[in-house]
Amino acid sequence: MAWAWDDLHLFLASYRSGSLTSAARTLGVNQSTASRRLAALEEVLGARLFDRVPGGLRPTPLAAEVLAHAEAAERAVMGFAGAVAGVDTRVSGTVRVAVPDGVDSLLVAPMVGELLERHPGLLLELVASPTVANLARREADLALRLVRPAGDLLCRKVATMTNAVWGTERHARTALADAPWITWDEGLDPGEAGWTARHVPAERVVLRVNRSDAKLSAARAGVGLVVLPVAVGREFPELRRLDAPPLPGTDVWLVAHPALRDVPRVDAVWTFLADLAVRLLGDERV
Repeated sequence: MAWAWDDLHLFLASYRSGSLTSAARTLGVNQSTASRRLAALEEVLGARLFDRVPGGLRPTPLAAEVLAHAEAAERAVMGFAGAVAGVDTRVSGTVRVAVPDGVDSLLVAPMVGELLERHPGLLLELVASPTVANLARREADLALRLVRPAGDLLCRKVATMTNAVWGTERHARTALADAPWITWDEGLDPGEAGWTARHVPAERVVLRVNRSDAKLSAARAGVGLVVLPVAVGREFPELRRLDAPPLPGTDVWLVAHPALRDVPRVDAVWTFLADLAVRLLGDERV
């Protein structure tokens, strides 16, 4: 029996996420549609692929057995798509770029007009997420990442973000250990968390956030001191850069799937993002 690609995609998304809700989001359909399609697939197979449990989906032994074959088919489909895309020499079409939360709105989106003036046939999709998009599964064509990826992806370190302590005039003359602080929610940035633990008493942390826009908004409102990239903090005149012990920098990596790197529209966006990182973050290209 032959599987359609849609069936394979649904099976893989469900297996990898362990959740029908997450699988539906990956496929861009609502949960009821994903549930109906999965049930129809299992009916055609005459066997269950997943047990429905309170926590989501639990793969059956059959699902575990066919997983490798489904992934092999996925790789073949992606290779075909990459080969077809490479035939098109026009700088036009859609390029999907995964970026860390905050990098999209604070650094990339304001500059996209330059790229579109140069290549009016492009449609750029910026996808900000707290999780890392999987380029091997074509969740995005390119990605900007703040950690070096593993695996067979093409990656290039394009800059290192310099970080600093920022605050409004209200707290600018207060010692770092005496001022109120805004920090990341636990685990979001180990480098910053380590620095904060060494230099900021725990009782001085008044706000923890998990989004860059909330962190920046609270700092601009004078809630407390905050660690921000220099490229971001300098854009807001109400913020002052404060003297502080050296902070760890943040490496910025540009990543692509090997099958797509030389596709003209992807190459155009790759070049734009690499140049933008160097220009905004002030480091020489690596």
